[in-house]
Amino acid sequence: MNQVEELATAGLVVAFAAVLLVASHLFIEFKSTKQLVNLKVPAKTIASSL
Repeated sequence: MNQVEELATAGLVVAFAAVLLVASHLFIEFKSTKQLVNLKVPAKTIASSL
């Protein structure tokens, strides 16, 4: 019975790690997309600064 419990625990650890990996990937993707949108400067602003 001890081996079954260890296998179940290992399965939970792997599932938790996979969820964290996917969540962190989505978070980083969201933050990088948001930064790219914020970096775009309207042409009107550039023309007025000249």
